[in-house]
Amino acid sequence: MNVLTTLWRKIETFFIVTFVTCLVWVYAEGESARTGRVTATLQFVSSAGQTLAIEPAERVVELQYRCSTSEEQRLRELVRRPLGIEIRSDQQAESVKSVSLRDRILTDTAIGQMGVQIVSVDPEAVELRVRELEKVSLPIVASPGKLRLAGPATVEPGQGTVLAPKSLAPLLEGARLTVRLDQTNQPIEPGKEYKFKLPIEPPDVLTGSGVMIEPARAEATFSVVSSSQTYTLEHVRIMMVVPPRLFTRYDVVLKDDLLVLSEPVEVVGPSDKIEQLRAGPDRVVALLRLSAEDLAKGITSSQVELTLPEGVTTRLPAPRLNFEIVPRKAEGGTTGGVGG
Repeated sequence: MNVLTTLWRKIETFFIVTFVTCLVWVYAEGESARTGRVTATLQFVSSAGQTLAIEPAERVVELQYRCSTSEEQRLRELVRRPLGIEIRSDQQAESVKSVSLRDRILTDTAIGQMGVQIVSVDPEAVELRVRELEKVSLPIVASPGKLRLAGPATVEPGQGTVLAPKSLAPLLEGARLTVRLDQTNQPIEPGKEYKFKLPIEPPDVLTGSGVMIEPARAEATFSVVSSSQTYTLEHVRIMMVVPPRLFTRYDVVLKDDLLVLSEPVEVVGPSDKIEQLRAGPDRVVALLRLSAEDLAKGITSSQVELTLPEGVTTRLPAPRLNFEIVPRKAEGGTTGGVGG
């Protein structure tokens, strides 16, 4: 009886253990066979030893996967950052490549080392425009633009590197990189030394070609002199402007019969505008504008209007002229225009 009891207990224990083991196995199998989808960003980079311009540089894809619970968690953490896919040039200056993504994800990224099964990738492939770049060293120079420098500007570093397509490299012989000193948004005062880190611009032959420049900025040191100048107009002619219909009805007699302003006029303005005045001071005239109301009232003085270039002003208010307005007789009177 004891033997049968013992045997029965052993058989019972065996079935219980087997049953529990099956339950654990079924549960574990269910945990290790999870499927789902996840979004990932692929970043296309140059293979070692090559410098390539790749367009597009990134592509967002959707991955369908099959893996265990622990692998799924690691996968979701992994795709929070871009996944690098190496691209190699085939020795052509420019080419278009069709890249199958599923295999490259498994071979080029850490996903393949995890043992995750990638069921599908959407899109399955992507076309990339690949251009081989060449490094060209060029000097960096400062362009003052609208600023008037007190002396030569210094730029640090003095050399930069352009990553340009090989087809454009021959055009860079003798070219220069540029920092434009007048591109800063800060006010510039004469007599002070300034240091600004400014963007480095490519040569004109590369404008719009999407080249890369290293470094992206350079530090320029410079100081400026005043951006304005003064100039004295010695002889400014006087001209009168009256309504045409009243031209023959009044005489305007200037005091002392002036033809030019009695005093020189000092003006101030941007350097380029002042230089224009120096080249042609006779272009400036003093306009004495009189309206019909002024003529009827018989006013005796008025401020002139100087025909100055835009941005140029007088240091003192524009001068006033003294005059007499004499109505002409309707008949048998003096004929002719407005006198001065």
